Amino acid sequence: SGEEQYTFKSSIIVILTKFVIALRQDSMKIYEITIPIIKKCIDPSAKSQYFYFVEDILELWQAIVQNAPECTPELLSLFPPLLGLFDYSSTLLTVIKIVESYVILAPTLIFQQYASELFNKLSEVIDHPKPEIVKYTVRIIDFCIQIGHRDHCLPSIVEVITTTTVIDKMLDTIMKEDEYCRAVVDYLSLFSRIMFYDVNLFIQLMKHYGQKYDQDSILKPMLQIYVDRIDTVGHPKVRKLVGLALSNIIPSLNQDTLDQLQGIFVVMSDILTEVLESGKKDLLVYWHDDNIEPEDEDSLDIIRRRELLKLDPVNTVNIFDFFKSKLSELEAIAGGPQPFNDLILSHMDPLIVYQIQKLIS
Repeated sequence: SGEEQYTFKSSIIVILTKFVIALRQDSMKIYEITIPIIKKCIDPSAKSQYFYFVEDILELWQAIVQNAPECTPELLSLFPPLLGLFDYSSTLLTVIKIVESYVILAPTLIFQQYASELFNKLSEVIDHPKPEIVKYTVRIIDFCIQIGHRDHCLPSIVEVITTTTVIDKMLDTIMKEDEYCRAVVDYLSLFSRIMFYDVNLFIQLMKHYGQKYDQDSILKPMLQIYVDRIDTVGHPKVRKLVGLALSNIIPSLNQDTLDQLQGIFVVMSDILTEVLESGKKDLLVYWHDDNIEPEDEDSLDIIRRRELLKLDPVNTVNIFDFFKSKLSELEAIAGGPQPFNDLILSHMDPLIVYQIQKLIS
């Protein structure tokens, strides 16, 4: 019967998935079997098959990408139809996770051939009503920013992102949302990445999007939002990232930054105090990281993610030393200790200045 055929085919797909996981990198040897099956199930002319086998097919697909030692032309050919599956809400989260594994597996190929299509699709779900969808969408963009910095192509990546509505939607939510919103915290973490990796690029972005709000730049209100929202940022890793980002913007000779310097000092005082109280002054520890999925600890995908973690400034940069170096840069720009005190510190709350000086002494 038809139902028995579907059940039989489904069991075959499940067996193949287990086989792929068992073979690991050697699963490439059975691509001639697995990839045609996926192609057939996602063929637009056979959508009924997709809906019947959807969960099994996506599990097979995910296993293949996560255990691939490289992205072969056959595997890459599945990426455009994968983006087409963003239209199906019931499987969206799994599709996003597979996209993420593709980006981690073959970022250069994905960026060179499908960057525009990728970020256009991500722009459709960056403000999704389900927080988990937003979380994983932000995570893909975060990986893209990290990899772009690693591979010296961050400005190009950000340029492609600006051709979509990704940043527009994030800024709209950040600027309009008065109450606590998890999405705002996620969005601020992305902007923190850019601010830390390339502060001039961040300042340019704030000028570019200032036009949207009839301002020369939205740098000043954006920094104010960081100051106002820091208490809603709960994860120590994200708090450190924000601290690194705000430290990095301190020496930029910019009136908007100087106007927000006292607020930035308050944020840094809180973050540095937390580090001291944790007993980990250097903070060079691997936080428990949500980017590592516990499902398959031995997959090549997990190994690739761990390699990225090793380069994450949250795990490599001493926040005390970094903050002090940026203060020294600002002091040098001001003309030395006395002008720095007269022109900048003397206009701030003495208690806040004292707290900062005590923390970094």
